[in-house]
Amino acid sequence: MGRRGGRGETNTPETTASSSVPRRLRSCLSLLHANDEDTLWVSLSACHINDEHVGLICSALEHNTHVLSLDLSANDISIAGFEALSACLVNGGGLDMIELDLRGNKQLRE
Repeated sequence: MGRRGGRGETNTPETTASSSVPRRLRSCLSLLHANDEDTLWVSLSACHINDEHVGLICSALEHNTHVLSLDLSANDISIAGFEALSACLVNGGGLDMIELDLRGNKQLRE
């Protein structure tokens, strides 16, 4: 169960402010966790996402049934992050997702 933030919002461990989690990612994680039917497209392109962050995204996608497109292009995701994302999707995370953009990531550039 999430904790109440100082301004009335609910915080989860994944969305609590941390210097290691980019601000845009924290915002998108909150939207994914909320499973809001208006959140269909999520863009985290060039947001310094790494393999650790992919784990947070996978956790948020576990119960999300609305996001259709996730853009993770131009980040620092390696093969380990790709495998975690693949396992998440195979196990039903991001159930309605039809587009996943991984172009320009670390593993693809090397």
